[in-house]
Amino acid sequence: MQLTAENFANYEGSFIGVQFSNMYVTVNNYSFLVGLVMLIFAFWFWLLLGLYLDAVLPKTFGDRLPVFFCCMRKYCCGGGAGGNNVEERRFDAETIERRSTL
Repeated sequence: MQLTAENFANYEGSFIGVQFSNMYVTVNNYSFLVGLVMLIFAFWFWLLLGLYLDAVLPKTFGDRLPVFFCCMRKYCCGGGAGGNNVEERRFDAETIERRSTL
């Protein structure tokens, strides 16, 4: 982060600015594009880690998932709560009309 900010400050200090044409140019053995890619990667890494830990670590309310929940078949394949064993309810017009008047 610091090297990316320094690289950005060097471009702005020289009145060139960071542009698409010069973001891959190496200055002090570091390019702005590398820093930008690392920042984007770090964002997604910490977001996914935070969501995982929020599901796994114990909390006051709600259920805690097992540590390996992302490897379970019902999580990956969408066979979670109410998967294939849910009955479809089919109502005819008379039943719908009777329930709407209640």
